[in-house]
Amino acid sequence: MEKDPYNQIRKSERERRQSERAEKFWSAFRLTENGHVKSTLMLNSFCLSFVFALVYVAAFYLMIDPLHTILSGFPPVVENIAESVLPAALGTGVCSISWLIFGEKRMMLASYIWLFVISLAAFITMIILLWGESAQIIAFLHVFLMLISAPLLLGCSVAIYLYYRYWKRKQKQL
Repeated sequence: MEKDPYNQIRKSERERRQSERAEKFWSAFRLTENGHVKSTLMLNSFCLSFVFALVYVAAFYLMIDPLHTILSGFPPVVENIAESVLPAALGTGVCSISWLIFGEKRMMLASYIWLFVISLAAFITMIILLWGESAQIIAFLHVFLMLISAPLLLGCSVAIYLYYRYWKRKQKQL
């Protein structure tokens, strides 16, 4: 049985296009001939996202115990929301200083996008690892919603707002 040459040509063309797309994406991470990164925004925002994560870890570490002590008489829902939102607000406030520090105004937003991607990867990985263990999945979802979603939602909202405001001002100047 002979193979259809037309199908093989289409298959090789499809594979070539896929490899070109992959090469285009991964080339952003490679160094140029003179040793500089092609996409400094991508690399710098990736590194800054880890700094943001450490800021949030520190905020939760410093605030959870005092908040738990203060809110011990309140209903658990109020305590959980406060223990999630207040450290996230503190962390977002500290991370928002990067808006003032960096001249590249996309840096803060790009860092939060990286945090979202990393969190999504961690979420998917944990769900796969815990598959079939409903009690562990529920515990993981509780922790994930309290410790990850509030900083991401609040931080992304602030970053989008600041960048949108900056973009609007820039559009008016043109």
